[in-house]
Amino acid sequence: MRAWMYIDGYNFYFAIKEEFKAKRLRQGLDNRIGLGWCDFRRLAHASGVVTTPEEVSTIKYFTAKVTEEDPHHGRPYESDRQANWLSAVQTTPGLRIILGRHLQPKGSTRKEKQTDVNIAVELLLDALDPEGCEHAVLVTGDTDFAPAGWAFVHRVPELLTRLGLPTTAKRLSVLLPPGQSGKGWCKYFAERGSVLEPVPITEPMLASSLLKYEIGTADGHAIRCLPEWRLMSTYLDLSVPASRRPDRK
Repeated sequence: MRAWMYIDGYNFYFAIKEEFKAKRLRQGLDNRIGLGWCDFRRLAHASGVVTTPEEVSTIKYFTAKVTEEDPHHGRPYESDRQANWLSAVQTTPGLRIILGRHLQPKGSTRKEKQTDVNIAVELLLDALDPEGCEHAVLVTGDTDFAPAGWAFVHRVPELLTRLGLPTTAKRLSVLLPPGQSGKGWCKYFAERGSVLEPVPITEPMLASSLLKYEIGTADGHAIRCLPEWRLMSTYLDLSVPASRRPDRK
């Protein structure tokens, strides 16, 4: 079954940031956010929703760029750090970034716009494509995507069958970023006579799915994990399999 991943980048990043904030403070760590330095294909495998990383053929990563022009765009160098991450994640074969935008009305906090719509549209368009996605792996804790997920599994195949067009059975897996609840997903599917069991992303899953810290070069610039995102060697010793150490070639 062809597996495609759809990643809600903002939801994934901030879930990790918030979930491990207390642990960082207790242990005197400032870099547990480094668990987000993720090889998503390996994460799908670590979660058990695919049998091998290679089963994931396409990855769509949804986010919005931070720019220096955005009012109160965040901490100093936020846009540089994000640009570094986007350069790194794009080295993942088969990954494409799909951008929304940020909106910050006067007197309010910045909000990411268009990402939700972009994810739903891409998911359904890929379901309609006979050569497209058969198994969607959706990385988000946002239950607003439940209707699109339901349509992917049930409505699109029914529609194609009625139209006499080729179709295949569809499967949906939902990977919940740390601290996110799957109750809304379960309830939505149960009310429609179906079952969905979202899979929580755990710290061990993230720890075994890290991108290499030294990736390579692009356009003459080195692509590497920033020092403040690197997990401490003592943490890597305890939590990461030797074969998956990001600090080793």
